[in-house]
Amino acid sequence: MKKYIERYIYDVTRRLPKEIQEDVEKELNSNIYDMLPENPTEADIDKVLHDLGSPRKIANNYKEDKRYVISPLYYDDYIRVLKLVAIIVGVISLVIGAIDSIIGVNEPTILESIGYIFSRIVGDLVSSLISVFFFVTLIFWAIDHKNIGDKLEDWKLKDLPDLPSLKVTRIPKTNAMIGLMFHTIFSVIFIVFLLKYVSVTGWYNNDIYLAPFFNKNVTDQFVIFFIASAIIGFFVYIVQLYAGEWNIKVATCYTAKTIISLTIGLLFINQPNLISTQFFVNLSETMNVTVEYLRDRLSNILVWVTVFVIVISIIDLTSIWLKTLKPKPVKA
Repeated sequence: MKKYIERYIYDVTRRLPKEIQEDVEKELNSNIYDMLPENPTEADIDKVLHDLGSPRKIANNYKEDKRYVISPLYYDDYIRVLKLVAIIVGVISLVIGAIDSIIGVNEPTILESIGYIFSRIVGDLVSSLISVFFFVTLIFWAIDHKNIGDKLEDWKLKDLPDLPSLKVTRIPKTNAMIGLMFHTIFSVIFIVFLLKYVSVTGWYNNDIYLAPFFNKNVTDQFVIFFIASAIIGFFVYIVQLYAGEWNIKVATCYTAKTIISLTIGLLFINQPNLISTQFFVNLSETMNVTVEYLRDRLSNILVWVTVFVIVISIIDLTSIWLKTLKPKPVKA
């Protein structure tokens, strides 16, 4: 029964600025228990809480600024709905933009293609978010001005929100959404490069194409794996957005995604024939060294790159699992 009181107070304080939440919590807690008998029943708690009024109205009484487009009675719900709809529409926009960019890009150079991809994906995303803001605000404005305030008292104890865990590591939705956007953009750029521009990237002399940089037979074998890796990464960001906190399932998904992406990436850059022989020949003639010397230097560099990437990934995963298994206590 005590949980209903805690849930009621939480429903009030979550709608208030953080700087006054603690004081309001103490005040409400004191007032409620002063109004209750010594051994209250659920009916006693129900009556006292309903006598106090809807959590939404109580929170509104603590707010000083009364000028608004969306009433404080609905503002917190407005923000929650706005964030939820923005995330859903944003994800859909990213998917459509990514597919359209891969299929529709037809620029003569990779740099122009990068500009097209950025403008297409980011432009559609911004346009979608502006539309979401307009329509959600319009809907809440209409609700707020339809005189439905009388219905606020029609609530039950079971409608109160559950208390949040006080010992979790939150995943800020803004960070996850930004990560998802950049993951989508750079994945699309790389996939478009492999599909349409790898064969024209290479050694030029006075605008005359002499040799490809990459061995297309090798890169073509990895395209499907990079697409799969991009899709897996996309869904892992969706999981983070949905969960909103680091838990075992989210950390496991993130770990699997990291291992898959790392494995594909390292296998790709360590392919012995990834760089074409003819490119090595042209480069060796320009530098006045042997092809074998260049291959040895590249091999050494790749060893260090591989070690560096693995170490960074281990540090990242260790940090994620520490956040998951040993979260720091936070205030509700």
